[in-house]
Amino acid sequence: MGKRAFFCVFATALVACQGTMLYGDEAELRRTIIKTINARFVRANGGGVKFDTLSTCSLDSLCDLLGDGARLMRRGDLHGRESGIGARVLRFHDSVLLHVDIGSPAAVAGVSRHDILLAVDGEPVSGMRDKDIEYRLRGRNNTSVVLGVASGGVEREVIVVRKAFTTRPIAASLLNARIGYLRLNYLGDNGRQVIAAIDSLETEGCRHYVLDLRNCPGGSLPSAVALAQSLLERDAEIATVQGKPREPLQRYRAEGRMRFERPLYLIVDDRTAAGAEMVAKSLQENGRATVVGQPTRGRGSVQMVVPMNDTLLLKLTTGYIYLPKSGPLEGNGVRPDIVIADEVMDTTAVVSTAVELKQAMDGADQCLSTIYRMIKQ
Repeated sequence: MGKRAFFCVFATALVACQGTMLYGDEAELRRTIIKTINARFVRANGGGVKFDTLSTCSLDSLCDLLGDGARLMRRGDLHGRESGIGARVLRFHDSVLLHVDIGSPAAVAGVSRHDILLAVDGEPVSGMRDKDIEYRLRGRNNTSVVLGVASGGVEREVIVVRKAFTTRPIAASLLNARIGYLRLNYLGDNGRQVIAAIDSLETEGCRHYVLDLRNCPGGSLPSAVALAQSLLERDAEIATVQGKPREPLQRYRAEGRMRFERPLYLIVDDRTAAGAEMVAKSLQENGRATVVGQPTRGRGSVQMVVPMNDTLLLKLTTGYIYLPKSGPLEGNGVRPDIVIADEVMDTTAVVSTAVELKQAMDGADQCLSTIYRMIKQ
């Protein structure tokens, strides 16, 4: 695929509603992308990319060359108000999975965390790149896309109507036995909303906390650090970030006061990623929290989003996270203190109302009911 085909894939996704290309001057955009990648991109082994390599390949090959470390995206793809079906592509071995946001069109239509994506509008996704799959999932509001999915060996089709929606970063409730439940969908706003929710639960007399990080893809590094700082004692080590070899290490420690000293339980699964994994591991390694759930996969890259023009953003890897005891997070995820088998994990991971939480504590959600029994004992 050459230059023109590459820009058709990305620019069409940006301007489908307007019918015209808005990405600006192609040559200038190419220079900006190459300059940014050459200055900031970091591979897993700490190396960068030679400028000569970038300047001699097509733009399409450029992003393929960098793998998951760099991606062009439109501004609406960031957390918050989005258009489409509210799902992001994940790879697990040879399968294509969808990370489905709570309350999104995909979730409403019945797409679950256990579904494997087979086709989009009748076209098999086998052999497609992630960015091409996501391009096909987008479209005008109120248009439909047909997903071929499989779960438990049974294939089915799900019709999803694309909508604009807003992803809530956090849901918080006070349960019986004065258990404070906080569900994080992503880490944003530098952790301020989470800290505000904790302070509110404290005033209500909360005695135990459950931080649910299932399906949480992470978020910004400052947000993850701020959350960990609010839950750890002053000077506790959180993590270190290594950028390019000649750049100084960024070391993060807890600052200020710990929001509470009460027992803390974390729930994670195989879709807890990046900054959310860093929070879970730092709390676990500092002896601050008991972790329940499934092992995570270890996505330890730090990514930065850089504007390329008025409509395009470049998301690229600028460093990797290291934990004080276990070392690199990449490929070395969270190992829960109490492992819950996949077949008894909450299949929808949607717990947002008092009724749903009561049902979950009574056994509908194995992770929450396990924590509840530990607290009662």
